[in-house]
Amino acid sequence: MNVNTYSLSKYASIIGQRGGWDWYQGLLRALHDTATKHGVGIAEVATRWVLQKPTVGAVIVGARNAAHVAQHQAVFGFELDADDLAKIQAVLDQGEKPKSDCYTFERGGRW
Repeated sequence: MNVNTYSLSKYASIIGQRGGWDWYQGLLRALHDTATKHGVGIAEVATRWVLQKPTVGAVIVGARNAAHVAQHQAVFGFELDADDLAKIQAVLDQGEKPKSDCYTFERGGRW
């Protein structure tokens, strides 16, 4: 993986600390399978997963062009069922859990 920018380096570090490249690919496969089932993209599944958390009222998403608006709207056209949530959670459970808050990581500490 080419991590030639600060952002990519930061993301690679999080992936490494959370479970590594193979773990991350497993998560992407679970999200892809769920996306295919619902006729949406991986980003929409991830956004829907966050929105279905009982303590989350909103998410902030970005759009680089007008095509992304329709993709974002698709988030409200489906819900993840218990099977979807279980498959995603099974992969998440295989990875390392955060040992501190996100601010510790931002200050250079371990996730």
